[in-house]
Amino acid sequence: MNDPFHLEGDARISLREKIFRELVSNIIAHREYADARPATIMIYKDRVEFKNPNHANGKGPINPNSFVPRPKNPVISRFMIQLGRAEELGSGITNVTKYLPFYTKGGEAIFIEDSMFTTVIPLIPATKANYVKETPGKTPGKILSLLKENPNLTIPELAEKTGKSESAVERSVRKLRESKHLKRIGPDKGGHWQVMEK
Repeated sequence: MNDPFHLEGDARISLREKIFRELVSNIIAHREYADARPATIMIYKDRVEFKNPNHANGKGPINPNSFVPRPKNPVISRFMIQLGRAEELGSGITNVTKYLPFYTKGGEAIFIEDSMFTTVIPLIPATKANYVKETPGKTPGKILSLLKENPNLTIPELAEKTGKSESAVERSVRKLRESKHLKRIGPDKGGHWQVMEK
């Protein structure tokens, strides 16, 4: 991955290290270790996505200008600070927000708090707008999350898990299929769902 030239004062700093080291440190310090799901780092042509099992304090996008950091694993966080692998609580979001516009011209990261904490780092300037535009709403997003975990769920099971009516779930599933977020593999009975990466 690129590491563009950047001066801070009279010293050159590695933007790639500032951004991505912070995010890897966050995976170690803030993950929910009781959750068996793996943390993932996915590198696409236009973005890098970090996903980490998380004990969520809230749900939805985080505003970097007004968020209040809360330690998920205080002992691990303090240990990493003493090792010099982290600066202080909340420094990950702060540093990524500070340095990303220099790494990706005008780029803005997306931080989403949920049972999987997601960070999206654009590699081309238009990525944030495209990602936000293509991200499904709350109920369709929940359906996609459920189907990623269990692709064999039925419409009645999805309705029960989302707290929505079966007809509302059917509408959401139809829209997800039309927008190419979701694909049915095999017949209605005996087949399964495939969540498509955008």
